[in-house]
Amino acid sequence: MNPVKAKRGAVLDTSFYVHCFFADLIPYLFDDYEVYASEGVIAEATPTLPGFPSVILPNVKMFDLLQQLGAIKRQQPANTPLLPYGRGESEAIGLALEHMELAAIPA
Repeated sequence: MNPVKAKRGAVLDTSFYVHCFFADLIPYLFDDYEVYASEGVIAEATPTLPGFPSVILPNVKMFDLLQQLGAIKRQQPANTPLLPYGRGESEAIGLALEHMELAAIPA
């Protein structure tokens, strides 16, 4: 019998998610990690197209579905560090620092 492997936590950043989506790596991410995203990351990952509000991009549909299924858990950092990055990146770094989790942010 195979032992159940405990999942590590990972804090998601929008760019990392988009790269994983288009590289077909999303299933592997959720196999190994409990994934968390802040409000800033969620807002960045689920935009509407200006002038085309009824058009929903495939990566946005997948992000919404993953949230509905509970695969992406919504969590805000208690403190967002003042960094020279956007809201999503700053919140992701703050959340990762608070919980000592992996920050899934491309370099």
